[in-house]
Amino acid sequence: TFYALSGQMHITGEADKEPLKNGGYLGQYGAGQNAYVATLAAFWERSFSEQGQHIDVSMHECLTSLLEMTDMTWIYGGQIHQRAGNGARAAWGIYPCADGFVGVVSGPPRRWANIATLMDMPILADERYQRTGAQSELRDEIDALMLPWLIEHTKEEIYQKAQALGLPFGYVSTPEDY
Repeated sequence: TFYALSGQMHITGEADKEPLKNGGYLGQYGAGQNAYVATLAAFWERSFSEQGQHIDVSMHECLTSLLEMTDMTWIYGGQIHQRAGNGARAAWGIYPCADGFVGVVSGPPRRWANIATLMDMPILADERYQRTGAQSELRDEIDALMLPWLIEHTKEEIYQKAQALGLPFGYVSTPEDY
């Protein structure tokens, strides 16, 4: 229910299907992290004032804070953010590779040169792919360039090479990976 009430389920999943719950325990981890930081701050304050502090952490508020621009889109634009699944933008999501799946996060334009290096595709460093909105507008074109390379490489190979270039890629682990 925390995921539903926070709005996380509204933005998770495919546009033409039912909302989905995030995998894992994102809300619990977020609340734990915020409680940890608040406890450190209270401990620090006590060293100066010699008084304890009351800490109140809301898992609902932690999850809501992760909505990224969803709330701002509504508050300032009156638009309701729609689910877009894995295809809202290019080079952002879970993609197939030679032996499973990898998580690709392209991020800001400054990372595109490293993505081009990773895949040995100088065309990906072209400024037309780096302009604002290009990753959404040119999604099919960019994915068509990337997918053949991804399919030819293993998830571990992609992960190691991406990490060496400072790219926040990961892979989808299976029991065989452990």
